[in-house]
Amino acid sequence: MLFMFYLDLGDRDTEEWLLASDQICRELELSRIPDHATFAMHLSEAAYAGF
Repeated sequence: MLFMFYLDLGDRDTEEWLLASDQICRELELSRIPDHATFAMHLSEAAYAGF
């Protein structure tokens, strides 16, 4: 989610960016790319928590 804020990307753009960035996924040790709905869910939880 920090990448989303840093790069100013939306949910779907973040998903597409990660799909196109194999090296970043390896560095983040992602076994799979989260769906855009997962990003949206966590962003709403963070907003609810006051972040």
